[in-house]
Amino acid sequence: MRVALFFAALLLHGITADENVKFDIVFLIDSSKSAEPYYDLFTEFAREIMWAFDVSSETARIGLAVVNGDQNEQPPPVATLNDITSHTNFHSKLELLKDNYADFHHSGQLLAQNLDVICDNSGYSSTKEGFNVDPVPFVQNMLARKQYGMITVGYGDGLDFHKLKNLAGGASCAFSAKNPTELNSLIKPIQRLIMTSDATGGVYCIPK
Repeated sequence: MRVALFFAALLLHGITADENVKFDIVFLIDSSKSAEPYYDLFTEFAREIMWAFDVSSETARIGLAVVNGDQNEQPPPVATLNDITSHTNFHSKLELLKDNYADFHHSGQLLAQNLDVICDNSGYSSTKEGFNVDPVPFVQNMLARKQYGMITVGYGDGLDFHKLKNLAGGASCAFSAKNPTELNSLIKPIQRLIMTSDATGGVYCIPK
């Protein structure tokens, strides 16, 4: 099992530690073959991350995309930043993923392609058992431009934490879990990263 969840978030305004923080977050969810057994955990995890925040077009704006394993099976983004206006709306979009967007038939992850989409198209930019194309150079450029900050979460055995760290830009933004209890324990640390990122100008990670 490789990287299970990818998060890209752009800080729009100074953040304070309350539910009315203003930021954009794009959930990129691994939908390749290796993710199928854990998919319900992934979508529930995304729900729990966002419960701490007010979701609307004025506060926390959410984008949503699946990361499939084959170019021909890669759909467009499920939701752009202006599509999701409430928690209820977000939950309904998540419920569509498994049966309507996820691939599950191919190994590989088209992460670089999906990052390119969220950075350049659809109103996002305000931005193989391994990856089909190495996404690390793309992510490094994205982080250098401060277009998005990246948080990565991997789930399962045999994770390549070094790759998770390289994608996130630093160890403090790369997380991993081997079971549901460990996954749930990551919710609050990720919420804190979002809530306190104004202290570092929206840069979530210090490279290590």
